[in-house]
Amino acid sequence: MERVYRMKRFLRLALILLCVLFWGWTNLVGSAGAQGEPEELPTLVEISFGVHPHWLEGQNAQKIADYGTFSVWRLPIGQTKLPASAQMLSPRVYLRGVTLDTSSQSVEPSLPQGWRQSLSGDEGAQLWLVQFAAPLKDEWLEALKQSGLTSVAYVPDHALLVYGRAPAQRLSTLPTAVAKALYWQGAYHPYYRLAPALRPDAKPAPQGDVDVTVQVFAGADNLDAMLAQLEGWASARYGEREPLLNLVNLRLRMPVERLKDIAVLPAVVNVEPLPQFELLDEIQGQVLAGNIAVFSGKTVAESPGYMDWLIAHGFPTDPAAYPLVDVMDDGLDAGDPNTSLHPNFYQWGSTANPDRVVYIRNCTSDPSGNNVGGHGTLNAGIVVGYDAQTESYEAGGYQLGLGISPFGRVAATKLFTNTGSFSWTKCSSSYAGVLQPAYQAGARLTSNSWGGSGEGKYTVDSQIYDALTRDVLPSTPGNQQMMHVFAAGNSGPYDTTINEPATAKNVLAVGATENPRDSGVFDGCWESNGDSADDLASFSSRGPTEDGRAKPDVVAPGTHVQGPASRDPAYNGSSVCGPAYYPAGQSLYTWSSGTSHSTPAVAGIAQLLYEYYGRVLAPGQSPSPAMLKGLIIHSSRYLTGQDAGTDLPSPGQGWGMPALENIVNMPGWVLRDQDILLTETGQQVEFYLRPLNPDLPLAVTLVWTDAPGNPAAGKALVNDLDLQVVAQGAQYVGNRFQGEFSVPGGTADDLNNVERVVLERAGNGVFLVRVLAHNLAGDGVPGNADATDQDFALVISNAEVTAPQALLVMNSLRVQEVMGNADGILQPGETGEVWVSLRNIGAVSADGVKAALQGAAGVVDVLQSQSDYPSIPAGETRENLTAFRVQVGLQNDCFLVPQLVLQVFMGQVEALHGTIRLPAAAQPGTLSTYLNSAVIDIPDNNPSGVEVPLEVPEDFRIYDVDVLVNIQHSYTGDLTLRLFVPDGRQVLLANRRGEYGDNFTSTVFDDEASLPISQGSPPFSGSFKPEEPLSTLDGISARGTWRLWVVDSAIADTGRVTRFELRLTPAVCPQYMPYRLILFPIFKNYTLP
Repeated sequence: MERVYRMKRFLRLALILLCVLFWGWTNLVGSAGAQGEPEELPTLVEISFGVHPHWLEGQNAQKIADYGTFSVWRLPIGQTKLPASAQMLSPRVYLRGVTLDTSSQSVEPSLPQGWRQSLSGDEGAQLWLVQFAAPLKDEWLEALKQSGLTSVAYVPDHALLVYGRAPAQRLSTLPTAVAKALYWQGAYHPYYRLAPALRPDAKPAPQGDVDVTVQVFAGADNLDAMLAQLEGWASARYGEREPLLNLVNLRLRMPVERLKDIAVLPAVVNVEPLPQFELLDEIQGQVLAGNIAVFSGKTVAESPGYMDWLIAHGFPTDPAAYPLVDVMDDGLDAGDPNTSLHPNFYQWGSTANPDRVVYIRNCTSDPSGNNVGGHGTLNAGIVVGYDAQTESYEAGGYQLGLGISPFGRVAATKLFTNTGSFSWTKCSSSYAGVLQPAYQAGARLTSNSWGGSGEGKYTVDSQIYDALTRDVLPSTPGNQQMMHVFAAGNSGPYDTTINEPATAKNVLAVGATENPRDSGVFDGCWESNGDSADDLASFSSRGPTEDGRAKPDVVAPGTHVQGPASRDPAYNGSSVCGPAYYPAGQSLYTWSSGTSHSTPAVAGIAQLLYEYYGRVLAPGQSPSPAMLKGLIIHSSRYLTGQDAGTDLPSPGQGWGMPALENIVNMPGWVLRDQDILLTETGQQVEFYLRPLNPDLPLAVTLVWTDAPGNPAAGKALVNDLDLQVVAQGAQYVGNRFQGEFSVPGGTADDLNNVERVVLERAGNGVFLVRVLAHNLAGDGVPGNADATDQDFALVISNAEVTAPQALLVMNSLRVQEVMGNADGILQPGETGEVWVSLRNIGAVSADGVKAALQGAAGVVDVLQSQSDYPSIPAGETRENLTAFRVQVGLQNDCFLVPQLVLQVFMGQVEALHGTIRLPAAAQPGTLSTYLNSAVIDIPDNNPSGVEVPLEVPEDFRIYDVDVLVNIQHSYTGDLTLRLFVPDGRQVLLANRRGEYGDNFTSTVFDDEASLPISQGSPPFSGSFKPEEPLSTLDGISARGTWRLWVVDSAIADTGRVTRFELRLTPAVCPQYMPYRLILFPIFKNYTLP
């Protein structure tokens, strides 16, 4: 390993200045320095708002990179005076199961003996890691290429896996402008190339023969010989060599002793376990249409009439009007569309009419595409079943066999044999062999009720579906796009149990809720819950993914789902919950439970919205997969039932349940579907809009088909776009929610390729939507000359486009204490003057600006409430001309956060209505520590877990809480840690983090830590941000019993808690001097969200 520093020692303290045009500042990481291992390592900071380049120049800072809307700078060593908005950052390289802290002296972890690559990098062509100080620039990539190094894959953050001879020496020849942006370089050790389950320290250790997928760099020297060597070592080969992107995939059975031999080959990028795939009514339709009612607190279908609803909204009855959905499952009916089919697959549900099955294709080793188990037939009926059978009505008048898209077309690809085994031997044992003929036969959507491990991993299979979503025919000019809907899995109720390939970024992953039918009746899968469509199904796999992304995307009813039974003579119902026929007394229908059956329902929704988009929303156009995914997510309603109701996007419901009502009845659509191409980091696109109905919600959804991720990396996202919305004077970033609505402030999402902002009420006035290219590191749109680019789909409802306007937001607050104790903080009884700086992030000057400040009598009295502002040019800030004067109520608790409401008008139009929070008067006291060092065993695979109590006898109010734990456990990925507080609150500390690693060793959960626990790796030594903030406990009483609750959610590995320590800082109230005149006033400046 060699750290790259090419600057003098006085340039070792780094900061990132984000000069965001019209907006402020956004997140980026960067560093560089002089060659050699320094005594003092760089520190990165983030400047999010309110700092101008002249400030940096005054500190002798050097600009490292300029992205137009932001730039990256370095400060001299010893310069630690930073603006209040600066946040320290820690650079990391995120590999699978290993996080490299490249800001530390010791970057590389301790590895088992013999599992290191040469650190010199001099021995022939090999793979090497190179990290830059900031988001990649095209000229840096070109410089690497000119030096003889080839980019193989992106590795977050800002790193590349490259291939070439003597990489360390070649990096030393880079031009100065590029070299100064280098931050770290190091070996890509054989250990990193193996999935954690295959590593020598895996628990349990792999034994015997293992089925693996091996990925080899396709541009390697002696590629054919290397591939032949791998195949020669294998005891079995599954399918042919599969080219993908710049890789070649091999699926092999290998003796475990060969894993090291594979990993040391110079061009092997990734080795991972080969997944073992398995298969995962009108009521359902009415629920998904949004035609629901609530009785006794339970959400149910309002009444029959789904077919009438579709017709009333103009959905055509001609099958050819709809895109073809291929149900990839265990076959369809008798296996031949030219023979007798179930009547539900004919037009108008009658065998006297043409059928709507385009093809039945058999990829398996079975002789035909017939469906003996019944899974595929049921699911095809859920998508397109048309029920005209008089015997198919149940209590309440609902039709048993009515699908979600009853006029649409369907096809089937058989991937599972009649005995339930995954098989694709007749389709070249490859995804291309499965999907390409489907696309060429007219399919544009697939429904996939199958999946793998249920561990939330991003795998080769996920990567392939990400690639084939963008272009299923890469050898054909253009991009042939295809949307794939996948079952999230049936491994709930535990978190991080999404199946692959549903973990892919670009697919739509579907979880399950209850279907309100026959509650209390057990089907063949022992599922009896069915009283409310707002309750999550207990079996439905939960997110997030292993790298923290939000999955599932949406949910749909998935218990007791009715549909057609296969008409094959050998039908036995073995792949449905059954019984084979349900209800009793007929032989046309069956039922089943699982995300297998919520998935085709959403595929039916996708088919309907595809048609609606081209007929109503964008006449004559076909939606991209990103647009279709965006519409489905945008339509979703928030669920509040059992195991739902948390902040969006939630691990259980994702973005909620699709509701067609929210599409067909919502006014004012603004849609952009992949017609804007972002080609460089820092580019942004702005949209000025005006709400159509101020009392309806304002919703914005951004989705992009991201470049395929790297399965060997610790994060799957490649191209990071940021959604930013300014409305009613507040600034919002994507995916920062409380419950179902967005809250202002916060940091940008750098994990997901779906971002949303939803306001409960649109209000009046113009609002701004901005899409910013925060980091373009991969080829989001293949087939052009740009290797780092990205398009997107944008869905906005209840709005219309308008001309650019002035837009005001609160920037900063300046408080001058004029009567009090002169500490600069307004305490009970004290008086101060207030200036509020406003920033104009719009496109024209803000003129005629007036403001009024309001408080609550006795809490904060406003003595001077009116003030004018000067004209505020676009992109600039100004303060009120006359100071507001306020007095904090003398009887207030010093823990109170005084709040003021600021109304700003431009002429007669309200331009801003926001809340200002003055800091509480409470100050930190002396830290108190409380300890339970008893050794307490954690029960294995037991949802009850174990509680470790800790008594706090003193009664004081809390200023700050930190928690330290020591846990000895051989698989930290099994563990969930929660802190329970005496007043009944709870805080999630860690949720199944670290996968195969051992132990929490002196792990401190601290809101002020720079690294989230989600980005740490075992043994998690040091300080980490918890999953949920401990700051929610500030101000509560400390007295009582605190409890650490630890749950082990998987079998095999065991452990114990050896230390639970609370570090409580009490809050103290200073002495007030409310009537003392301050001769030399003290100013305090605060950044406003």
